[in-house]
Amino acid sequence: MKISSHDLKYVDGEDWFRILGSGYRIVFYFDDGTYKIGPYAKRVEDFMIGFYEKDEINKDMNLENFITIDELLETYLENFPAVEAVELYSTEGLRYGRKVRNDEISLKK
Repeated sequence: MKISSHDLKYVDGEDWFRILGSGYRIVFYFDDGTYKIGPYAKRVEDFMIGFYEKDEINKDMNLENFITIDELLETYLENFPAVEAVELYSTEGLRYGRKVRNDEISLKK
């Protein structure tokens, strides 16, 4: 399923994109066929900051050297058991990666 760039730029009907600008969004898919557009980050590695306390990631490490799209999506699946699949999109509507609970991955080449 392709998520529209319009949906990726709005949160609860508000156009926050005009203030924050381009970035990335996480999209969660559930086994009942529904999806939810999740958090926003300016840079991909910024998504991992929310997992510091939970996963004891070393706060002093350089996240740019640590994070890959696969690691990011796998971390979301590990931390959200109700989610069946997770995707990473740019706010322009480009999908960068997909991870399904059964370890399938489809990355943009």
